[in-house]
Amino acid sequence: MEPSPTPAACFHRSQIEVSTRSAGDRKSPKLELLREPLVLFFAAGALLFGLDRAVDSRRGDAEIRVPAPVRAAAAAKLEASLGRAASDDEVRSALETWIREEAVYREGLRRGLDKFDPVIRERVVHKTLVVSLTGLMEPPVIGSNGASSGLRSGHFGRRILPCFG
Repeated sequence: MEPSPTPAACFHRSQIEVSTRSAGDRKSPKLELLREPLVLFFAAGALLFGLDRAVDSRRGDAEIRVPAPVRAAAAAKLEASLGRAASDDEVRSALETWIREEAVYREGLRRGLDKFDPVIRERVVHKTLVVSLTGLMEPPVIGSNGASSGLRSGHFGRRILPCFG
């Protein structure tokens, strides 16, 4: 009769793992978790969503706020057309229309529909000249970084108006 196999003889050589590391050299489970493809996929997705949100907040398109002058103008326009003071619901409805139009306007600007349009260019030039000549308000001059370039209506008039003079 043959001798019975020992427990070590039940394993094939390829099934036995020999570790040369000591117990202190083992990687932590947290570091091993970072190598998992699913974890990397979710981390990359979270990073992309975070970047998208940061870009949207820098553009300022994330939210449309109704300025107080627009609210007052809407109420005055309704009062003039109705012949009475407008109710809160009527003003709210007019402002909802303004918000929808503002969203469409911003989308048009985002798509570049204002570029190379002679009608829009003519309108902006005309409005800028009217505002600067009447002195009703200073035309805003905003640089590419969002800051005012320091030009005021007096400087604007001295630089531009002699060309038309």
